[in-house]
This record gives sequence, C-alpha cells and structure tokens, in this order.
Amino acid sequence: MDANATVKKALERFFLPVFPDEYDKTVKYGPNYPFIGNISRGYFVFNYISESGVLYGDNKELADRTNLYIHYYTKQSLDGKVAPIKKALEEYGFTITFVRRAKENDTGYNHLTLEVSILSTDMEV
Repeated sequence: MDANATVKKALERFFLPVFPDEYDKTVKYGPNYPFIGNISRGYFVFNYISESGVLYGDNKELADRTNLYIHYYTKQSLDGKVAPIKKALEEYGFTITFVRRAKENDTGYNHLTLEVSILSTDMEV
C-alpha cells in the first residue's frame, strides 16, 4: 500500500475528511462521512516532504522511506485528540517524529501538525 492510501486508511476511523495537499472546499460530503456540512469537527490534510530509497539490492530499490506532514484542523480543543491520532498512525506503521500544536487566530482553528515517516517495502523486484 502506498503512503497516500495508508494515511487515508489509518485516519478513516475518525470519520473526518482526509485531503491530500490542501483542504478542498468543493468536496461534497457523502455516506463515507456521517457529518454533513459541519466541518468544525475537523479535517485532515497531508503533504509529502520527501521520499527516498533506503535499501538496494542488485541495482534495484527494495525499500523507501516516505516523510509526510499530517495536519489536523478543528475548532474543538485538541485535548484528548492527539494520542488517538498518533496511535492510529503508529498502528499502520508510521513513526511519529515531531508533533506541534498551534492556534490559528485568523480562522479559529486549532492546528495539530505531525511529522511522520513510513518505510515501504512494496517494491517490485
């Protein structure tokens, strides 16, 4: 499973939208998200930082490490939400390397940023 699909799978238990790169205001929330229209419960955005080979054999890449930022935005308090998010990501093989909390005064959102990495060995040989 690629990192993109793994992020989405790890975070689906929170029943919140997960966007690659940026929040898309045009997305209509359907049956996959039981809340309709009220984004204030929160949403996730993830961005790739880097991807690099870490294991080679016979002149082929056998494994790579992908580093990403995962952002969680909510108008609710972050108290009690950080540990479950970290746990969900760790269960899917992510290593948490950095966690930052911030309050965005202009939007009113609390912003949690997690820097994560995952090792992929799904290379064809």
